[in-house]
Amino acid sequence: MAPSKKPKLVVCILGLAVAALVADRALLGSGKPGPKEATAEPSAAPAAATNTPAKCPPATPRQSRETVQESLTCRLKAISEADGFDSAKVRDAFCLAPAWAKDLGPAVPSSPEQDKAKQLKMDHQLMAVMMAREGGYAIVDGKCLRIGQVLDGFTLISVTEHSAVLESDGLRVELKVPRTEDEEGLDNSSNG
Repeated sequence: MAPSKKPKLVVCILGLAVAALVADRALLGSGKPGPKEATAEPSAAPAAATNTPAKCPPATPRQSRETVQESLTCRLKAISEADGFDSAKVRDAFCLAPAWAKDLGPAVPSSPEQDKAKQLKMDHQLMAVMMAREGGYAIVDGKCLRIGQVLDGFTLISVTEHSAVLESDGLRVELKVPRTEDEEGLDNSSNG
């Protein structure tokens, strides 16, 4: 009784697999160790997670990837030491280049009066103005100010159609009434 085609095919494939395994082990991989076995045991916590510096072996010039088995941090440190890299000489990527910084000139510090004026603009909003024979009124944060009255050390000195000017020690601040889109559209149509 002759074997059928299916068992013959299985025997042939099995024979080829055994021959390939023997050829791989005997001829191609004679001196090289195989890959390390993986285990299901938990490994030690990485150095970064424990906030302790990684213990790296001393650096050697350009180690191959197969011989370096430590963490990426250790490998980068080894490469930088082998190349003579000095991290103290690295420029901050977010810092302005010295060539550009000299073109800007020195920073001009603001005076306390200028800071006070900026603070006044940030803290108060001019809501409305009223023109009158006596000079006018300004409605700031819901409070009515007459010319000559003081707001945070600034004296109201004039009122125009859309703004109020306050002054303190020669420093003037102009508060403007916020304009609506309808008002801006009317101004543009009357100019055109």
